[in-house]
Amino acid sequence: MTVLTGLGPLVRMRPLSPSQLPAHPDLAAHQNTGSTPPELHTFLTDIFQEAEHFMTDYMSSHFVVKAENKSAPPSTASVKLLEKTIPAIELPTSHTPGGHSEETWFARTSIHENKATAGTASWPEFEYGLLDDHSAHEKDYTPDVYDAHRVLSWDGETSSLQIRGYEKMRLSIFEMAHKIPPPLNNRVFSVAVATAKSTSDSRFLVVQIPVDIRLVDKALYANGRNKKDGDEAIKRKEVQLGQYVSIERCEVLDGGAKVQWQMGTSSDAGGVLPMFVQKMAVPGAIVKDVSLFMEWIENQRKGKGERANTSTP
Repeated sequence: MTVLTGLGPLVRMRPLSPSQLPAHPDLAAHQNTGSTPPELHTFLTDIFQEAEHFMTDYMSSHFVVKAENKSAPPSTASVKLLEKTIPAIELPTSHTPGGHSEETWFARTSIHENKATAGTASWPEFEYGLLDDHSAHEKDYTPDVYDAHRVLSWDGETSSLQIRGYEKMRLSIFEMAHKIPPPLNNRVFSVAVATAKSTSDSRFLVVQIPVDIRLVDKALYANGRNKKDGDEAIKRKEVQLGQYVSIERCEVLDGGAKVQWQMGTSSDAGGVLPMFVQKMAVPGAIVKDVSLFMEWIENQRKGKGERANTSTP
């Protein structure tokens, strides 16, 4: 495997087109462009390599710490906030031709006791909540997410796929629908979600990359089909398409005593919402995610199975 030394072309804030995704029957009409789709094995291997390098090497050497000990109750662990604006000139150009702008990334790191007790979570709970069915669980513990619509998946192929160093590989496309206070329209983010667990140690990755699925029949929001086919009033509302890229990385530390949870993201909610306003809101939102997850996992542990999401039309 080639060792990555710089920023990769896939885990970026530029949407992947259907022709840049591995072959899939539901994308066939949009992949016949004269170019060969990437092999699933190569596609996932490159994503995991880029994400691992970004979180372990690039973030530690290029990001600036903005806050050391942010509180995230009920989590007993504090959160470190980091930030980095990557100039356009430093971004790879092989991914998408044409112009591209800088990427502003926000990241967090928190180190939790590896215990199934209030205020923290055990390694199996982190794996269950963040790796297994990631998008559905994100909807469950995030009040502002009212839909996690799975457009398509490569589950049939990934179930037998072998990638050296990884297991539990999955690749799907989801539309994540977020409530936004009026008068703004709700936001929908179409993402390719790639997940994997290490076979050599206790570590896993969740990578979300923006995709352009506006012409894909099975999309619900990106092509406006939600307006007539949405099964709830809130799902039939007009939406604004946005985009984000994110990486989550968890690993066990200190001989099993701790779990480190890292997350980095760059986003653009689109519409008329000024970017400087968006950038002000992101740090608080990613810290709040730690709070929401710990509250949700405690409910799961108690057998309540309660959804954090209480959206109403």
